[in-house]
Amino acid sequence: MEPDHLLTSIRVVCMNHPRVSALDHVLHLVDDLLFPSARLTLPRCVLFDSPRLFLRVLSALDNDANRCKFEKQQQMRLAMQAAAQRGQLWTVQLLYQRHPAALTGATAQAAGASGHLPMIQWVHEIKRCLMNVDYYAAVYKTFEASASRGDLRTVQWLVRTYERVVFDLSIPAGAGHLEVTKWIWEHGRYRCRSNAADEVAKRGDLEMMKFLVGHSLVKDGSSALDLAAGRSTLKCPTHALIGAFATGNFEMFQFLDITAQKDRDFLVAAKTLAARHHQTEVMQWLTDNYSEVR
Repeated sequence: MEPDHLLTSIRVVCMNHPRVSALDHVLHLVDDLLFPSARLTLPRCVLFDSPRLFLRVLSALDNDANRCKFEKQQQMRLAMQAAAQRGQLWTVQLLYQRHPAALTGATAQAAGASGHLPMIQWVHEIKRCLMNVDYYAAVYKTFEASASRGDLRTVQWLVRTYERVVFDLSIPAGAGHLEVTKWIWEHGRYRCRSNAADEVAKRGDLEMMKFLVGHSLVKDGSSALDLAAGRSTLKCPTHALIGAFATGNFEMFQFLDITAQKDRDFLVAAKTLAARHHQTEVMQWLTDNYSEVR
């Protein structure tokens, strides 16, 4: 009887070698004929996002007499973290039923990194204390993921649920999400990084810059070392002005130039900073418009 080469080929595919991972559909079609490969661990199985395959591998792991209890629980814990980061709530819930101890602070932070609201709400409901670990690390990760992509619904839930947490307004502002930025300013506790104006100016987001300046959210940061040890009454950082000018956004530059409460310290600092960054056009503009500063 000749060997079954076709079955051998299928077994190779099911070994989940990295070079044939794109043949995932083959594995799904023939999984009724074969047992899952021992090399297809539970954490790696999460990457396929296939409930059918995951259940088969989980069942095989449960019945594997060659693996100790600790190794099985380790796979479940790592698989739960991987699933949480990918927003696979059904997988996390299934693993929690099997091994509740797998739901740890690391899992909560992985869930936060996904920015997936149903996932975060489930962790909050099951073990709220995990969201507070490491000074609300999971909450901050969730906020960063959701605010940076403009997910207002998730941001609103976070702000209302964790009223004592101070959120970084610079994240949605830097990403250009004006609606989210405004809502946090109106309803939450917030802080704003000193370089927020620099990022907005370089991106050329005039409406966001107007909001930041109009609500006194722009402050001079430690990066502007030339501003006379902080004695300037500047409202717009020097770097923001130069960033707007250097990117050719003259409308933004004119707005910042008008808004800034310029004194001699500011003008000298701007000219010095322009020289450091070899911004000859900025230096020339400052010379033409402020000839009194040498």
